[in-house]
Amino acid sequence: MLGALYLGKDKGMKITELEKPVISGPDDVIIKMRSCGICGSDLHTLELTLPKPVVLGHECAGEVAEVGRAVRNVAIGDHVVVDPNFYCGTCRNCLYGRTNLCENLVELGVLANGGFAEYLLVPGRFTMKISRDVDWATAAVVEPLSCVIHGFLKARLVPGQSAVVFGAGPIGLLWVYLLRRAGAKMIISVDISSIRRKAAADLGADVAVDPLIENTFDRVKKETQGYGVNVAVEAIGKAETVESAVRSLANGGRAILMGVASRDALARISPLAVMGREIEILGTNSQVHSFLDAIRLIESREFPTKKFVSHELPLSDIVQAFDMNRKGESLKTIIHMH
Repeated sequence: MLGALYLGKDKGMKITELEKPVISGPDDVIIKMRSCGICGSDLHTLELTLPKPVVLGHECAGEVAEVGRAVRNVAIGDHVVVDPNFYCGTCRNCLYGRTNLCENLVELGVLANGGFAEYLLVPGRFTMKISRDVDWATAAVVEPLSCVIHGFLKARLVPGQSAVVFGAGPIGLLWVYLLRRAGAKMIISVDISSIRRKAAADLGADVAVDPLIENTFDRVKKETQGYGVNVAVEAIGKAETVESAVRSLANGGRAILMGVASRDALARISPLAVMGREIEILGTNSQVHSFLDAIRLIESREFPTKKFVSHELPLSDIVQAFDMNRKGESLKTIIHMH
């Protein structure tokens, strides 16, 4: 089978012939991959030194091709999506319900071969059925949507409240979509890309700000009559945008940090402001128990795929697709395997 194998920082990624996976355990499932989305975290993975070459991709959708003898939740021919975080279920964090922080976590597309290949082997308990009425490009959005739902629940947005979202890449756009659905009165999107600002407006942002030509803090104050926003989302992963998100908050507001920052990034936050204004700074990492919610929302047929997915390309064009994403020339890019 063909797959996109990441060989390391120096050698990069290439399409190559790989051995098709085989069932080796009773809980194994082999999926004939149909689609897999490119995520911002995939770009971060390209900067990592991994223990061994690996097939990237974790936003997976496909058709069950084979199942182990103990698998009961899916059957051959089912359309499925995959929870890519294989948690152990027995460590301290798992027992407390924080499976996203599992001490023995195996991440698909990082420590285990991922979805940018013609076939994928995963534990059956991490596969979930999705309606056959959902097209493959839309099905691949389930995983990132589940992550945004996890963070969105922490935001505790009340209809009529205001929000600012720093970053209008795929994650930021999903935030705009959910904020609009939830009844936010004012949504401000911040991004340097005109393509992404337009997409944010199409998905429901009231204001789209280019921070290179306009002071974001001043615009937030103007649009909220001087109060600031109730919810600020940081979906970029830079210290300066974290600082801007916190500074944009109204009294009692909540900042949700979802962007993947570098390990050495440090943001300057005023402890006095956090205490005196009772603002909250909350991290959100992957998802816990949000996958089914994402599937149900996708199955409702209300998800605006055409406003969110800008490119659908074959596996043979994956290197080009990564370059487009790195340059900010696309929104969500879906790679199709079959």
